[in-house]
Amino acid sequence: MTTVLGAASASTSPVVRLPDGTDTPLRVRLGRPSWGQRRRTIPTHAVRDVPAIVTAPNLNRVVVENLSDFDLQRVASSYPMRDFARRLSQQNKPVVTYLHTMRGLVAAESLHERVFLLLADFHPLVAFMAGQPFTIVWPKGSKPGTHTPDFILVSTSGQPVVVDVKTREDRASIYWQEREPVIRDTLAQVGVDYLVWTEMPRRFRKNLENFTAAQVPESSVDRWAPAATALAGAGVSAHQLAARLDVAGYPYLNAMMLIRWLLWTHVLKTDMHRLFTPDSIVEAAKR
Repeated sequence: MTTVLGAASASTSPVVRLPDGTDTPLRVRLGRPSWGQRRRTIPTHAVRDVPAIVTAPNLNRVVVENLSDFDLQRVASSYPMRDFARRLSQQNKPVVTYLHTMRGLVAAESLHERVFLLLADFHPLVAFMAGQPFTIVWPKGSKPGTHTPDFILVSTSGQPVVVDVKTREDRASIYWQEREPVIRDTLAQVGVDYLVWTEMPRRFRKNLENFTAAQVPESSVDRWAPAATALAGAGVSAHQLAARLDVAGYPYLNAMMLIRWLLWTHVLKTDMHRLFTPDSIVEAAKR
C-alpha cells in the first residue's frame, strides 16, 4: 500500500477534509433479511458507448454518469452500492468496524476486508475510506461488464485509490487475471490509482488489533505522551518505559495502555513483525 500512497513519517498530517463534510461516514445497512435485495439495481441506461459510473446518493436511487466525469466529492458522499447482509450458509461474514480515521463505522463484505480496513486505518497517509463506493459499467459486449470495487481510499494529498481485496488464490485465478488490468487501465484514464490487496503477516495483524483497541483519555495523551517519548530510549522495552512513567506519576497499567495508543498513532514505534509484548523494544518515532 505504501507503494501507491508513498512513504510516511510520524509528522504526516493524519487528516485531509473533503468538501461539504464528506469526511463524515454515512450510515450503512447491516443484517437485512438475506432473501431481500442486497445490491443497488443498475439501470439499463448505464450501458453506454463509454464506461459509466453508478453511485447511490441515498438509499432509494442511483445516479449514472460517464466515468470521464468522475467526481471524488460525489463518490465520497455516496452510500454503498450494496447492503451488508449475513446468511447462514455464506462463507464471507459482512461486518461493520469502527475506524479512527473516519471517527465512525465503515462496512466490509468479509472478515478479510476488515483486516485491510485495519491496515488502512493505521496508515498515516490514509485520510478517508468508504466501502462498495460505486459501480463501473463498461459498454455492451466489453469485459468485465460491471465491477463494484471493495473500497475507495483518499490519501492526505487528496489522491483517490480504489482497492479490491482478494485472497492469493482468487487473485491468481484466470477470471481475476483477465479483469484486473482492465479495471486498472480504466481507472487510470480518470486519474484514480488502483490496488489489489491480498494479505499481511499474522503477527503484524495481531499487533494492529492490539494497538487499535487501546483507549486513552485525550487529556492523558496530551499530558503524558511527551513524557513517554522523552523517556523512551535505545533498547528500552515497553515494560521499562511503563515503569519509568509510573515513577513519574502515571500508573503502570495506564502507561501500558498509553504505549499501545502511541504505537497506533505513530508517536512510538516497534518491530511490527514481532508479536508485541511488555518485553518489546519501543522507541520514539522520528519526525
